[in-house]
Amino acid sequence: MDSAELISLGSAMFGRRWRVDLGRHLGVSRVAVHKWVHKGVVPDTRADEVRALFAQRLKLMQTVAQENHIVL
Repeated sequence: MDSAELISLGSAMFGRRWRVDLGRHLGVSRVAVHKWVHKGVVPDTRADEVRALFAQRLKLMQTVAQENHIVL
């Protein structure tokens, strides 16, 4: 995962404070997330966790949309 993908997924999940909130969900500091962005690469294990979290949150939002008859 490169920094562009991390920024895209992180901001889609958490908005403006995505570094803080993503770090909290992964059990790492905001500083660690910031370093991944600036180095341009995310450790493979963390990249897998970010993608899994994104998929989990997307599935939850799809379920909520269906339950509330929201057409996407």
